[in-house]
Amino acid sequence: MFQGRPLTSSRLPLLAVAGSSLLLALVLSWPLALHLGGWFRPSTFGASHAWAAEHLGQALLGGEPVHLTSQAGYPWLREARYIGWGLLPVIWSLRTLLSPLAAHQVVELVSLSLVALSAWPLLRRWTDAPPWGAAAACLVYAFCPYLLGNLAMGELPKLQAWCFPLFLLAADGALRDPRAWRGLVGVAVLGLLTSFTSPYYGLTLPLLAGAMALYCLLRRRPLLRPVLMLVCLAASLLPAWLYYRGFDEQLYAQLFMPARRMAMGDQLAHPHPVATLADLLLGSEHSLSSAWEPRHDVYLGLPLLLGLAALSSIRRGGSRGGRVGLALLAAGALLAMGPRLAWGERYLPLPLPAALLDLVGYPLARGGLYYRLVVVAALGLALWMAAESARHRLWVIWLLLAVHLGDALRETGPWPLPVEPVRGREALLQLRGRDDGAVMQLPLQESHSLAIGQSALLMATLHGRPTTALPRDSLTIEIPSIRDHWEQAFETDRAAAVLRSLGIRFVLADRRARKLSARHGKWLADLPEPDVVQDGIAIWDLGPTQLRPQPAQELLRRRERGLREARPSPERRGPAGPPAPRR
Repeated sequence: MFQGRPLTSSRLPLLAVAGSSLLLALVLSWPLALHLGGWFRPSTFGASHAWAAEHLGQALLGGEPVHLTSQAGYPWLREARYIGWGLLPVIWSLRTLLSPLAAHQVVELVSLSLVALSAWPLLRRWTDAPPWGAAAACLVYAFCPYLLGNLAMGELPKLQAWCFPLFLLAADGALRDPRAWRGLVGVAVLGLLTSFTSPYYGLTLPLLAGAMALYCLLRRRPLLRPVLMLVCLAASLLPAWLYYRGFDEQLYAQLFMPARRMAMGDQLAHPHPVATLADLLLGSEHSLSSAWEPRHDVYLGLPLLLGLAALSSIRRGGSRGGRVGLALLAAGALLAMGPRLAWGERYLPLPLPAALLDLVGYPLARGGLYYRLVVVAALGLALWMAAESARHRLWVIWLLLAVHLGDALRETGPWPLPVEPVRGREALLQLRGRDDGAVMQLPLQESHSLAIGQSALLMATLHGRPTTALPRDSLTIEIPSIRDHWEQAFETDRAAAVLRSLGIRFVLADRRARKLSARHGKWLADLPEPDVVQDGIAIWDLGPTQLRPQPAQELLRRRERGLREARPSPERRGPAGPPAPRR
């Protein structure tokens, strides 16, 4: 399994992988590449990841606290745990030439090319695939439906699937090479990078390393090398463990914290947190009303699976690397299905292998979204395809690639993704600053529409100031308190002065937003004419002020006080009646 050939490659197929993957990524986002920083793709998480990268860089360069922040959800000072740290040096190296939004977009556009290139050395070492066969398999991995779905959602950390093939290559070196220290360094570096970039991916690496170590033990290989590899990996994954360790969910900012463990009843949530058999083989039905909604793509590509199975049956005998690919394919698919089998829209009382991880308390269950492990199955599929390319004509392999790409784009489409100009960009850039006041963002986030939260974070990425906006429109404990602040301010005849006393310098209203209610309009009528109006974005400058963030403990005390005041006293409750029937 782990006895590969020297890494020799033809330059032309490798260049073809790099060029074609980048070209396809540009086409799928066209014409974004022509308008970097000035246009954007509406997506579920793209704006919040761009905002987080800018906030982290500014905080580190300015010597400010990173995890204790009021930058989103001002004036409340809450804690946050960010992902995507591994991408921060790359994004900030581009910041010397590009705007915050443009730097984020460049990294997003090249991510799938990096994924394709990362698979090249692994496929060449573990299989006998000719260079052009390995090139086709690299594109199968990079443009699998799972990664295309993450591209559509703007999930930049989840696009960094280069970690898996590079980690397997490093672990292979640590177990096989007499100069094992090189492989051990690679394991440690990749574990550290992965846990900083995507903690959920980081928690997947020990499963791969454990399987490789078990294989070596079964083959009666020396025990020291697997032990050293696992120790190096465990030390490098400490950031991922710290990310998922216990925390006070009430004090942590929504979105910028690890996902809660999902309660598994009988009914599947939407989008599915686990993969069903129908999702894996037939794809999911996406009834999305807008590009802002989340989606979970776990489709493996039935035409490619059937095609590879047919090719394997034509010529008897195994091809080197094929069995490993099938093992990864099966393991990734089974783990993506979660701890219980899901059929249709319901869970069945049938445990699956992931239930063992839950039983031992493995932190993978903390995230709750098992479907992400389908990326391991996608890598196994690519490895299987590369192995089969050593036994068949290359035109057949490339025909399968073309069919797979068309099938994946059909499943995750429509493509290209919608792209539109950033409204009010010049006016927002003129507000850049951090210390002389925050931005009050209207409309307030009082619904579950993701469009308002992501649009507000997009604007905050440009103006760079603390904002009352939240990363997503979840009804968190900030919402009532922020609304109360502004209602109290506009009940007076000097709203601008009251807002300045709260640390608000700018009021920013999106006049084209559907959620800009009559109450918001009444508030704005109490202000003078806006200082700037551009593309439907109206901005009022209330004058310099001083930021006054408030600790989240005060927010919790206010909420508890409000609940006590809202609870009726015993005298007002009236006589006790019969108990309400249980539902």
